[in-house]
Amino acid sequence: QSIMVVCPVDHQALAASSASPPPECPAHRSSSAGAAATEWPRAPKDAKQKPLKIKRDQPNVDDLLQKHAADIVTLRAAVASDKLFADGANNRIIPYDDIWLLRFILSNGKGKSAEKAVRATLEYRAKNADLLTRCAAGEDHPLAANLRKLTISEIYETPTEAGEPVQLIRAGKSNVKKLMDTYSADEVVENMNYQKEQAFIRCDESTRRTRRLIKMVTVVDMHSQRFSDNDKRFYKALGRASKDSEMFYPQLLEITVGINVPSYMNLIWPIAKRVMPAKTLAKFRICSAKDTVTQSAVLCPFAPAVFQPSTLVEFLGGAGPTTEVLGPVDRPKAL
Repeated sequence: QSIMVVCPVDHQALAASSASPPPECPAHRSSSAGAAATEWPRAPKDAKQKPLKIKRDQPNVDDLLQKHAADIVTLRAAVASDKLFADGANNRIIPYDDIWLLRFILSNGKGKSAEKAVRATLEYRAKNADLLTRCAAGEDHPLAANLRKLTISEIYETPTEAGEPVQLIRAGKSNVKKLMDTYSADEVVENMNYQKEQAFIRCDESTRRTRRLIKMVTVVDMHSQRFSDNDKRFYKALGRASKDSEMFYPQLLEITVGINVPSYMNLIWPIAKRVMPAKTLAKFRICSAKDTVTQSAVLCPFAPAVFQPSTLVEFLGGAGPTTEVLGPVDRPKAL
């Protein structure tokens, strides 16, 4: 099934840049499916949706399994004697089977790199077995109720039009300084990884059901965010969690999109580059919409191509319902 992406990712070019923020999404002649531009809230009568640059495919998993069959056999043989791997073969949630191994091969290549990542992940999952069991049961992280008062983020109940789980982050309403004053870096990282586990479970289920390789989309709403709100301790924790995600959750992240991005983005980008993995940063894109609270989401090439008005929350320019965690459009900043 063909779906739209925001723009192509040039990993080498972005990694080479020392200070430049990620590019905005360029327009292109191609069209995208979804609601008409005029159906979006606050859209002008003559509104036209900004099209995205390219299309990409969610590859067929069975084709991938066939293509990488030999590498999967080799990787399976390399870890077959590991009791942690054998014990997870029949997991009801995220079984350690060929599809699971395939993700490691796609992310790390064949051979020792994939084997190293699998072994590290087996150890991580065994060490955090109680926490991951809690996640598989649909329960929140033990500290979630308190953490969400300061860092407003959750896996949204409605996926994209292509079935991708969506993580929504209201960065501009969060209080990461108080978060890092109140909780240890380990607790913050653990909570971030917990949301990755939630998303990975959904991606894995959707992949097996649709037979398409499903990944997650992260949307960072930076409305109301001030430069003084940022905290280096939080970026370090975010960097740790991103590195964990690359290792323990291969092929999880499709793209991260910043919406309502402030003008000082070029000032914090160098900080992000020092602590975040290059692959993660290479998947970050900026939406051209500057104020989706008062303006139409049609100004953003990303949102109307990936969501319907009814499935995008109101503070991002849609008409969809918010949640208790995310709060209303006029939610005050966390104190």
